[in-house]
Amino acid sequence: MMKIWTGIIFFSNLAAVFGDESDVSFTPAKPWSQHAESPKGKGKCPRLNGLHKAPKGCGNFYKCENGTVVPDKCAGGYEFDGHTKLCRLATPQEREKCSHSSTSSGFKCPANNVFPFGDHSRHPYPGSCSLFIMCLRDGSIKVGSCSAGSAYSPATHNCELKATVPGCSQIS
Repeated sequence: MMKIWTGIIFFSNLAAVFGDESDVSFTPAKPWSQHAESPKGKGKCPRLNGLHKAPKGCGNFYKCENGTVVPDKCAGGYEFDGHTKLCRLATPQEREKCSHSSTSSGFKCPANNVFPFGDHSRHPYPGSCSLFIMCLRDGSIKVGSCSAGSAYSPATHNCELKATVPGCSQIS
C-alpha cells in the first residue's frame, strides 16, 4: 500500500487524479519519481493547475490555470483552507486579523452600492483589462477574470472582445 499525495499518477494511457491523500494499491513499473507529476509552476503557482492559499491569508487564494494565476477570495467571514482547498468559517482570531472590506489594490466597494447582478456588483480592477472586482452583498470582495481574448468593459460591466474595450485592444 502506497500513500499518494496530491498529484497526477499515470497508469499506461489512463490518468488517475487523486485528492489530498489516497490509499492506492499498485506496483509501479518504474521508480515512483517517474510516475508523480513534479511541481512545474512558478511564483504564486507551485503547480500549473490548482488552488493555493495566498501567503497573506484573510480568505485570499490563487486559482492556477495552466500556470496563469487568478487571484480569488472567499466570502466575508471565511478563510481558505490550503489543505482541503475549500473556504471554511474563519476563527475569531482570523476574523479579527483580517479586514474583508478592500482588495490588495486598495479598492473599496461603494457605500451606496447597488447589485445589478442579484448578489454582486462589478467594477474595473485597477491596472488590469482582464480582471474585475465583484462586491458581494455580504460586504466581501472577490476578483473575477475574463477568458483569453476578452477584457472587462466598464461600460457593460461584462467581459467583451478585447478589441472592443477602449485601452485594452493592444494589451496581451
